[in-house]
Amino acid sequence: METRPGEILGTLAYISPEQLLGDSLDGRSDIYSLGIVLYQMATGELPFAVRTPSEALKMHREQVPTAPREIQPGLPAKLEQIICKALQKD
Repeated sequence: METRPGEILGTLAYISPEQLLGDSLDGRSDIYSLGIVLYQMATGELPFAVRTPSEALKMHREQVPTAPREIQPGLPAKLEQIICKALQKD
């Protein structure tokens, strides 16, 4: 599918920083987005409350989300580790 230059295709809350920047994508982008889904499933919340593309870019590139176990203390530590690894910026 072709898109217009500068058009963002994806849901801002789940999109990877590379996708927002228009960079080439690989499996790491999918892992990041999966980390967002896992975070939401484990905590009931999204890691970043984004409303605009510029907010999404800033939050996905610069902010570290609240640790999942701070929101859900009974969450297994290993699951938190997996989620945090998937959401690493680099």
